[in-house]
Amino acid sequence: MAEDRYHRSEKWRARALHVSPGASQTRSKRFCGGAYPAALVTGAGATVWDVDGHEYLDWICALGAVGLGYAHPEVNRAARVQLAQGGVSFSLPNRIEGDYAEELLNALGWPEQVRFVKTGSEATEGAMMIARRATGRRLIYSVGYHGWHEAHQEGPDLMQVERLDELELPAGAAAVIIEPMRNDPPDIGALERLRARCTALGVVLIFDECITGFRWALGGASEYCGVTPDLACFGKAMANGFPLAAIVGPRALMEHAIPTVSSTFGGEAVSLAAARATLRVYRREPVIETMWKIGAALQAGLRCGGSPVRPVIEPCETAFLEQTAARGVLLHPAGCNVSYAHTMTDVERTLEACR
Repeated sequence: MAEDRYHRSEKWRARALHVSPGASQTRSKRFCGGAYPAALVTGAGATVWDVDGHEYLDWICALGAVGLGYAHPEVNRAARVQLAQGGVSFSLPNRIEGDYAEELLNALGWPEQVRFVKTGSEATEGAMMIARRATGRRLIYSVGYHGWHEAHQEGPDLMQVERLDELELPAGAAAVIIEPMRNDPPDIGALERLRARCTALGVVLIFDECITGFRWALGGASEYCGVTPDLACFGKAMANGFPLAAIVGPRALMEHAIPTVSSTFGGEAVSLAAARATLRVYRREPVIETMWKIGAALQAGLRCGGSPVRPVIEPCETAFLEQTAARGVLLHPAGCNVSYAHTMTDVERTLEACR
């Protein structure tokens, strides 16, 4: 019975609901009802274990933040080494801030400077602030979701547009912020036209690459589509689960980050060390190619939508998620995330659970 299977989960969830809204710090992880594991304890590779001791093949991968797999030895070793060197935060910039910044910018190719923050929401908020300061304008057009901050909600200085084909960009805007793609294949022609329009009007084009970066390509949609924005925001998989995000762009724009985008933990050294190790694995090994290969097999077997690196099962009802979890597979209704740790054997196990 489900009550027996999730005995400890139910007890933990009851306590967590008492002290945290939704028993979670993240909206996409909140309890939505049904017989389902409440909390995870540990992970390795593509496998996680819950508070009841059950093992799961995880296709959620911390909402896409874990790209190489849980407890990747090289990434964790780099974090431990940095921690042993005296701590997490310092009174002056830590050396790794500049070292990793150079490596990241070199890998991305087009930007000249980077500002590190902690979450994707901070990165997109910061990019909007930079655009406003650089242009002296206020109005921003937002296509899609870019975080929980108030500035991303519809208001007097922000126009919310659901789809790119609905965007009618006038003169006088400070910026357009857009996820170039998420679940559907990108319309490269539309992105190219938007790029040209922004250039003609002096509007800052911001790509939200928090999901697409380190997944569709190392450089995200910009690299995949061959369309270069003015500013880009990265997060999620860039540090393989350690808390880190970034705003990147040309020096002429990024200089406006000096007075506007600043945080005590932007230079937190352990996450930067983890990110540096993550980047080196991506550049040395066929991480992206493997994600596409494994994801294509999963997508073909499930006959689902989305992208091979982020398959979307529709409809994905609660009862279906309960039954696949009971068979040891974790899926997410908003989209799955393939990791470098997944294998073809994992695909077969998942297809069997779904059958």
